[in-house]
Amino acid sequence: MVTSVPGDPGSLSALGGTLGRSGAALHADAGGLAAAYRDLGRDWGGRASVQARRRGEALGSAADALAEQLSEVGVALQDHATDLAELVAAARVLGEKAEAEGLRVRDGRVELGYGVTGEAVAARADARDRRRAELQAELDVVLTQLARRRRRLLALVAGSSETLARVSASLRDL
Repeated sequence: MVTSVPGDPGSLSALGGTLGRSGAALHADAGGLAAAYRDLGRDWGGRASVQARRRGEALGSAADALAEQLSEVGVALQDHATDLAELVAAARVLGEKAEAEGLRVRDGRVELGYGVTGEAVAARADARDRRRAELQAELDVVLTQLARRRRRLLALVAGSSETLARVSASLRDL
């Protein structure tokens, strides 16, 4: 059965984990970088030393900002993967309910299944139509939740991209 909730929770979670680990490693490296540049002042004086330490401090701050963004987006992707897995499961259950009723889910819509779907009895047809509407309402809730969560994730990623662009621009100004 094809699910009406698109996405791959496993891949999102794996990417989130990779970003989180990369952020933690970069944060550790940024701390070592900052310490190394601070130590320059003990053995090297003068204007060039001060300028090098300032650049090193800016580079360490930029690395910390990047590490923070990697970690934040990594956590968000893993949270989204969990949400997506729950929504995929809910859509799968809805699809199974629909099939049991002689209906099917296709392109976000609960429709009549193919072939003969029952006797031509008005009461049964009305009951099936009511059940189709109920299942459609449930599916609409799942799809709305997915859209809302996806928008939240995309907003976070867009904000992260803006932060990284500012950090990148500040490094070019060194």
